[in-house]
Parts: sequence; structure tokens; C-alpha cells
Amino acid sequence: MAMTVSNWAYQSKQECLLHSKIVESRNSQCLSLNNTKLSCVPPEVFTKLTGLKHLYLSGCTLQGTIPSTLGQFTKLETLDLSDNSFDDFPGTICYQLHRLTTLDVSLNNLVTVPCAIAEMKNLKELNFSGNRLVDLPVEIGSLPHLRILDVSSNLLREIPSDMLTGPISKNLQVLKFADNLLEHLPTVIGTLTSLEELDLRNNNFTCLPGTVKSLLKLKAFHYSGNRWIMYPPFIQGVPSTEQSSFGTAAVEKLYSYIDPDTA
Repeated sequence: MAMTVSNWAYQSKQECLLHSKIVESRNSQCLSLNNTKLSCVPPEVFTKLTGLKHLYLSGCTLQGTIPSTLGQFTKLETLDLSDNSFDDFPGTICYQLHRLTTLDVSLNNLVTVPCAIAEMKNLKELNFSGNRLVDLPVEIGSLPHLRILDVSSNLLREIPSDMLTGPISKNLQVLKFADNLLEHLPTVIGTLTSLEELDLRNNNFTCLPGTVKSLLKLKAFHYSGNRWIMYPPFIQGVPSTEQSSFGTAAVEKLYSYIDPDTA
């Protein structure tokens, strides 16, 4: 009986806290429920916060399919669903959230990125790291304002060339491929002339295409945990205690891994 009362008291306290945060969000248009145990997105959010611009639901123990009802928040600019157990991302949401600039669905169980992601034309930051992705849709390349793309810690074996040659090539500044199963970068990587940070840690790379010489704005290059062959000298498996290079050293290190046959 004491346990039942305790559970009731906890649930009542949580409901009061949720209600309080929702009331506060009416003016700020920003709702953060991070690290709050939820079985679903509270219905009150949908009925009372129709003009919401920023929604944070990180670490809320949510699971299953990302609720398509989130598409009701057509004014949303930031959506953080990280650190949950979502395993499906319905493409219908992408057609409704046209104003979204930041989408974080990292640390879930997603296996695909919906092709409809191309409809989120205003995206500037896209984070799908820490999921179970085995491939990426070329439609990501249709995002003209994207500056940060993080697909680290997945199961990727290749990067589609067409994804890097679209409108994405104009503004992309940060590209993170760490902790995947990649062996090659597509030669079109050289089209990303605005790139400032490239993270290739913990893959299976041995060399880079000569087109990386076009990455003249690179300021940070992360490369540890691969099987690099350095040119010169032509010595395979040269051990290195370095993990990253910055500034002019980033470009120099990048050049040292270029395959001379592609230079």
C-alpha cells in the first residue's frame, strides 16, 4: 500500500512539473522536457503549444515510431529527440516541418533516413549519429543550407557520391563520419569547398582521393583509428599517437594520406 501511495505521489509530482513547464512555454515558445520519463509526448503539448518553436525531448525513454503528430508544430525550428529508443522515422513529418533548422535524432535505433528529408529545406544542423544506419539517401544532398552533418557511430560502408554533389556542397562546414565501416571517400569530396572540419576516426580508410586538395578551408581533421598508408614514405600501418590536426597542420596531414595515383 505504501508503494502504491509513493508511485501516486511521484506521478502526481511529475504531472504538475509537466503542466508547469508547458505553461511557461506559452510565452517563450520553447519547451524542454529533457531527461523526463515519458511513455508518450503529453497530449497537452499539442493542444496548448501550437506555436512552439523549440522542442527538446532528449533522454525521455520514448520508443517506437517518432510521432507523426509532431508535424503539427509547423513553426518548429529546433527538434531534439536524441537519446531515446525510436526505431522509425516517418517521412510525413518532413513535409510539415519546413521551418526546422536543427534536427537531432542521435542515440536512437533508427535504421533509415527518410528520403523526404529533402523537404526540410531550411535545415542547418542534422544529427543522426549513434543509430543503426547502413546507408544514406542521396536526398540529404538536396539541403542547400546544411552546415553540420553528423552520421557518426552507425554501420555505414559507403557514402553515395550524389549526396555530396548537390546543393549541400555550397555551405557544408562540418562533416562527421567517425565510427563507421568506411573504406573510401568518394572523389567528389572535393566539391565541399566550404568544409572546415572532417572527422574520419575509427573506420577502415587507407588513403584519400587527390580531390581533397580542394578542401582549402579545412581547420580540423580527425583521423585516428584507421589503416592509413602515408605518402611518402610508402609504409603501411605506420603507428601514430596523433588523433587530430588543426589549422594548417590539418591540410598537411590530409595531403599525407593522398593516394599518388589519384593526385
